[in-house]
Amino acid sequence: MSEPIDPPALRSLLDDADFVDVQSVEGEVTLREFVAHSIGWEPGWLRALYLARRVFARLLRLAHRDVVPGSNLAPAEIPFTPGRKIGFFTVVEGVEDRYLLLEATDSHLAAYLAILVETAGPGRRRFRMVTVVKHLHWTGPLYFAVIRPFHYMVVRGMGRAGAWRPGRETPAPDSGRPAAAGRPSPAARVLSAAVLPVAPLYGAALAYRLFHPPRRRHHRRPQDFGLAATVLAIPLGGGGRLHAWLCPGAPDRVVVLGHGIGLSKSASLAHAKFLHDAGFTVCLFDHRNHGASGHDRARMRLGERFTDDITATVTHLRRAEGYGSARFAVYGFSFSTFPSLYSLVREGFGVDAVVCDSGPGADLPQLFGTFLEAGGLPLPSPLRGPRPRAAVAGTLGSLATAMLGASWPPPADGPLAHVPLLFMSGGRDRILPASSVQALAGRYPRAETHVLPDADHLTGLKTDPGVYTTTVLDFLERALR
Repeated sequence: MSEPIDPPALRSLLDDADFVDVQSVEGEVTLREFVAHSIGWEPGWLRALYLARRVFARLLRLAHRDVVPGSNLAPAEIPFTPGRKIGFFTVVEGVEDRYLLLEATDSHLAAYLAILVETAGPGRRRFRMVTVVKHLHWTGPLYFAVIRPFHYMVVRGMGRAGAWRPGRETPAPDSGRPAAAGRPSPAARVLSAAVLPVAPLYGAALAYRLFHPPRRRHHRRPQDFGLAATVLAIPLGGGGRLHAWLCPGAPDRVVVLGHGIGLSKSASLAHAKFLHDAGFTVCLFDHRNHGASGHDRARMRLGERFTDDITATVTHLRRAEGYGSARFAVYGFSFSTFPSLYSLVREGFGVDAVVCDSGPGADLPQLFGTFLEAGGLPLPSPLRGPRPRAAVAGTLGSLATAMLGASWPPPADGPLAHVPLLFMSGGRDRILPASSVQALAGRYPRAETHVLPDADHLTGLKTDPGVYTTTVLDFLERALR
């Protein structure tokens, strides 16, 4: 076994990289053969993917929009001289039979591919493919979040193509294999391959729709639950207003309720009812882009903006509605549990307790994928094949996480070290499983968790109202006394 190669130029790139990926493959080929075969690899679906990339690049106004995969260089023609071209890559540096460092730079990001070769055994070599990405513009993270799910698939394919030697008994990459039992029909595979280039674009559209959903009217109002309410218009710092219902109760104990993604404060009225019956003042508000609150077309740093909704509501109640000396609890549901918890790290802001129903979890990209799998977002039938579905879910998870722009999970210090937290979960929740919620809650010393075994996502109050209300009210009595 040879010593691992660590070129100084690659080492310097890793210091401030925004993304690094390393994949390895073994073969009986030389470095020149590996580079020629891997960069020259251009199956039909990859060419189609680059056509989709061209459309996306034009939308982002990138400098090099018409990049195409492939290279027609033979192994003997592979250059190691800096500045020479191999496909759309430019050689940075290289040493024959040891390594080659390539670069592809655009206006939005710079990408580097290092191919390092080591001895793996008699007649065999191990090729390490190191990808490094550096963002150069605000469009860089957005662009890479969309293509990142395909990066892994493309690099694995390049590795297989690079290590393949003609004449081997195993088939060449993407040459086809006999159909196995239980595999999709040829027609289904053709349709799946045809829509694959569209999948990341659809995933990107879903990410935008997730935070800018179609409006739902208030299907229920406070009077339907016997609640007397005042309508509030709460101003936001950057413009716009939130729509809220204030149901006065005890002046010294206030609970502010959010709602789930794509819903409105109407969905939280049953919770407001049992809280108000217990004597609490209750305020229900619509997050921006939901219910009757204002529009916000922003695409980035949305985690901060949804947190602003919570801090603005609590601040307005304290300063303008006469609750300046009251003790406050924030009550989040599914999507709103994330900004509810995140509000505790906002400098100059504080509440006395947080209740979270059906969330949050520790892994944001996984959450968006499970939300899609559970039917929380529409997925047309042509995109339901394994590869298109994985591409949609991967793009959705990466891009939605990038759009939030939050450092998650919040650190277990400051207010999160001493503010009481209650996490209510459903044992049958597929979107945010109780195990994921409990894993996050375990980070915080004042956290309490309760699992309702028969409850699904956001159905705890409906499934087991006695246990649910008793648990929440007992917690709030202790936290707000």
